Amino acid sequence: VHRVSLADAYRAYYQKVGDGEGYTMNHSLTVYLMGPDGKFRTAIAHDLGPERAAQVIERTMARG
Repeated sequence: VHRVSLADAYRAYYQKVGDGEGYTMNHSLTVYLMGPDGKFRTAIAHDLGPERAAQVIERTMARG
């Protein structure tokens, strides 16, 4: 139950596929940037691209 609330809080997607030991998980591919205080700063989508992702990271780090 706790995992569901965390997934919802970060708008993460997950779904179990199959049963037994051979199951897999579909899931979102988002990187979450957290500040030194442990609080959420921003998210980086998997398809953003390396140059743009680097810009987002640098800008977020500059803000603290």
